[in-house]
Amino acid sequence: MKKHILLGSLLLLISNMAIAGGAHVMDEHNNGMKNMSKMDHNSQQTPTRTINVAASDMMRFTPENWNIKSDEVIKFVVTNTGNMEHEFVIGNLSEMREHAQMMKAMPSMKHDEANAVSLAPGEVKNVVFAFNSSGKFQVACNVPGHFEAGMKVNFII
Repeated sequence: MKKHILLGSLLLLISNMAIAGGAHVMDEHNNGMKNMSKMDHNSQQTPTRTINVAASDMMRFTPENWNIKSDEVIKFVVTNTGNMEHEFVIGNLSEMREHAQMMKAMPSMKHDEANAVSLAPGEVKNVVFAFNSSGKFQVACNVPGHFEAGMKVNFII
């Protein structure tokens, strides 16, 4: 009987630690998403132009070449043309690496932030992003396996 109580207590402790760890990762993810390119994205600004983007099950965003200049405010109209869920996340390269790691810890995370949206099959969402600084940027889908299969666009401002 004591073994059962001890085993039950141990299992309860382990499950509580897992839940607490998941909550910590979730807090880090939410804070990270709020901080991603915080100087750049601002959906309140008026777009200077629109880029229509298709997210496909071929693990590609099209078009793949974007000519964006500093101080442009781009409205990305993103359409999931596939049968799988995709995401559209924009940020500088270091932010994107951090976000990819968070998505590995929480692969079912959904986004609806200024610089990130999750898209169900057939869904269309807008992301307005102000490119107020120069540098290397990336758009990526970090649904498990999608980025690794090439679902990203790198560009320089």
